[in-house]
Amino acid sequence: MAKEIKVSGKLIVKDVVTFMFYHNYSRWGGRLTALLGVGGLILAPIFLINKDILSALIFAFLAFAYIVVTPLDFYAKARRQIHMNPVFKNKMTFIFEEDMLKVKLYTGASQIAWREVIKVVMLKEIIFVYLQDNHALIVPKRNFLKKEDYDTVRRLIEDKKLSIHKDKRMEEKLNDQDSL
Repeated sequence: MAKEIKVSGKLIVKDVVTFMFYHNYSRWGGRLTALLGVGGLILAPIFLINKDILSALIFAFLAFAYIVVTPLDFYAKARRQIHMNPVFKNKMTFIFEEDMLKVKLYTGASQIAWREVIKVVMLKEIIFVYLQDNHALIVPKRNFLKKEDYDTVRRLIEDKKLSIHKDKRMEEKLNDQDSL
């Protein structure tokens, strides 16, 4: 990557909700709650057919809590963050370079070396650059001016193996050196 790729824009509620969904449901705890919700959705009618009203209500409540309330809570939290947090109210600029990511917010600028990034997750419409296990920079694909810029950043992430967790990258690098 010879040039820098500059990406600017604001986040919307959908971006933050997408992060919350990914962050929650990519872990075993989130998957377990989703499974409990689906299980409740399946078991509630079965208990209702068997005339066990109390059990049917309990499972229906579980399904409602995990399948309806949790996503609505994510949406409410994301909406609150977008409207209350000054970082989200202002435009953010990300400059992708070969060795680092520069981030410019209204509060100032910072530079993050790629080796300090824990992992990068690329979804269909968004990129998450994890700086900590529960903290990521959110870069929507719509903010890229050209598709070529997005493809260049995608190749950079693949070349640097940034989609692999930082600890696993180090293991992989050590294993590659051992085979020499």
